Amino acid sequence: MLTPKAISHRVPSSEGTERTLLNTEYNGKQLRVWISSKPGVQPDNAELGETDRVHLAILVNHHEITRKLGDILKKSQTGDAVVVACQTQKTYQTVLKFLGYVRETAPDQGV
Repeated sequence: MLTPKAISHRVPSSEGTERTLLNTEYNGKQLRVWISSKPGVQPDNAELGETDRVHLAILVNHHEITRKLGDILKKSQTGDAVVVACQTQKTYQTVLKFLGYVRETAPDQGV
């Protein structure tokens, strides 16, 4: 049995480098995912969107991602928000990869 893959796109926002906001599709569900690698940084209500359910994953290291975040994605419903607090930059980068986010680049300017 194949495991569903997540596909994520960055949400344009005024966030700084300490956080990333994604619209994520997983197994037919649409989710808003907020990720940070900076302690003490929290999402505001506008970033999470209009949702009644918010899931929280605190990831100490990158080895926890599949189990903790995978379980949250499986249990979530369309419209839910997921807040992911990463303790290390490596964990943060691995979460982005796990969620299927590929950094979008600007189109060539015709050089």
